[in-house]
Amino acid sequence: MSPSADEFVSSLSNVTMLWGTLIAEAFYRLGGRYAVISPGSRSAPLTFAFARHKGIATSVILDERSAAFFALGLAKESGIPTALICTSGTAAAHFFPAVIEAGESGVPLLILTADRPPEMRDCQAGQTIDQLKMFGNYPVWQAELAVPEASEAVLEHLRGMVVHAFRRAKDAHGVVHLNVPLREPLYPQVGTLPDFLKNESWFADWVRPIRPPISFTKCIAQADIEKVLNEISGYTKGLIVVGYCSPYDVNDFATQLGQLSERLGWPVVDGGFSGIRSQCDVVPHLITHYEPLLVDDAFAHDMRPECVLQLGALPTGKRLRAWLGMARPQIFLLDVADRNVDTVHRATLVRCSLQDLIACSKPRSNMESSVYTDQWVRADALIAERVDVFMSAEDTLFEGKLSWLLSRSIPADTPVVYANSMPVRDLELFWRKGHGGNRIFVNRGANGIDGTLSTAMGIAVSSGRHTCLVTGDLAFLHDSNGLLNAHKFKGALTVFLINNDGGGIFEHLPVARYEPPFEEFFATPQAVDIEKLCSAYSVSYVRIHNWQEVQVQIEHPPFEGVRIVEITTHRRMDAEKRMRLVRELFSKGWSA
Repeated sequence: MSPSADEFVSSLSNVTMLWGTLIAEAFYRLGGRYAVISPGSRSAPLTFAFARHKGIATSVILDERSAAFFALGLAKESGIPTALICTSGTAAAHFFPAVIEAGESGVPLLILTADRPPEMRDCQAGQTIDQLKMFGNYPVWQAELAVPEASEAVLEHLRGMVVHAFRRAKDAHGVVHLNVPLREPLYPQVGTLPDFLKNESWFADWVRPIRPPISFTKCIAQADIEKVLNEISGYTKGLIVVGYCSPYDVNDFATQLGQLSERLGWPVVDGGFSGIRSQCDVVPHLITHYEPLLVDDAFAHDMRPECVLQLGALPTGKRLRAWLGMARPQIFLLDVADRNVDTVHRATLVRCSLQDLIACSKPRSNMESSVYTDQWVRADALIAERVDVFMSAEDTLFEGKLSWLLSRSIPADTPVVYANSMPVRDLELFWRKGHGGNRIFVNRGANGIDGTLSTAMGIAVSSGRHTCLVTGDLAFLHDSNGLLNAHKFKGALTVFLINNDGGGIFEHLPVARYEPPFEEFFATPQAVDIEKLCSAYSVSYVRIHNWQEVQVQIEHPPFEGVRIVEITTHRRMDAEKRMRLVRELFSKGWSA
């Protein structure tokens, strides 16, 4: 809810409070609804303004690094810029990992860093560092606001800067950094403001030009899209590869993808990050077991594509990337952003959205799938059947089974967040196709374990739904400060914590053969009692002993709060089992 003109006038006390109030009001009128604030003194005018605004939901998080990833989760789920606010000095430096992730994965954040005014810089004033362009090239735009001044010209300038910043963050799907120098007084002490601000009509005139940005895509011309479609339609061995992309409306994305698959007659290879595995009723020819299929040399040779339509960055699996590099197909990369996600370095960028492509495509007169597509579909179904048989009989707490079980049992429309390293690879290998409509979230911009828990908490709050996080012990502990916010958390999150006593991903790498230093310096087991850690934060904790108990936790989510479900597994045995699955189960051949 936005203040009326008279409420605005009555709230003014001095120029810095005016400055913060106008920034918050512009943010709200542009469509912003969430702000994440880390406490501090220099940022007080911003904190007062955002915390008091009736239309903006605010969260205060002590640890700036955790705060930034929480904001990332809010923006990742909603697609709307989230405001991220901190005080001056090194506070903003803790935002950097999340800024990198948002910049690399295209998540809209509007960062407001309070700063000392110019006369207090470079003179050993406390909590003062060089904050200008401190995030390097990761923001899509960055600027410093003027020092607050109660003149009409400068206040008009402020409005223009905030409007431009919000629009850039939303349209470019990236980070915008505004540095905000502020002089004292920083609190609502009475000051002297010019008479024109006491006129109620001034506020109405100031906010009138502020409108939510109308998103637009700099798309290639329709004739160029039709030319691309004509070219790719001529290939009989074609693949649609869906990699790292997290659509805000999975239903529309899946429907459009299904239409394109039908019209081209091509199978859809999905890495698991888009959520379309839970929309298989509208996506025909959906392939999920491409990695194990490519273990078969004969299959990999016979099924080499002539053309690939790639959506987003390629999936995680190295085998797929190596196979595409060897096959050397014509690759068309569909992307609306100004970024390079061409991992194999041979793609032609098609600057348009999936919706644009569908609008220009035409249904085929013969809707029967090709022999090439049928071979992919039959092989994928055979591998899926083998995986189901194996997992159904697996009684030990093999960590790969969790993703398979979640895909079968999780309530419909439940958002699921995956940590990087082994959990995301198990998602790719074992999440089976279904109809639940679950959105999948992974921080694949920088592929790191930074901020996993905090990101999931932000996603849970933004979605308004019970959310699941699948994480390893190292990723969880790396962001355990996220639990500081658990007592104020206004959402429902179940954390399935796979505790294999270290970094399971390293068991699959050549370094595992070298002991020492493997166990101490790479696997890095941590002697943390997870139950006691949860107790310290008053967080609900459940220890798992068998898969029946996991099933109960999946089917009975909490109404609110954070719940940690610890599943203790054996790192080395699970790595050997996973590799044996690929080598023995998947290598039996793909034909029936």
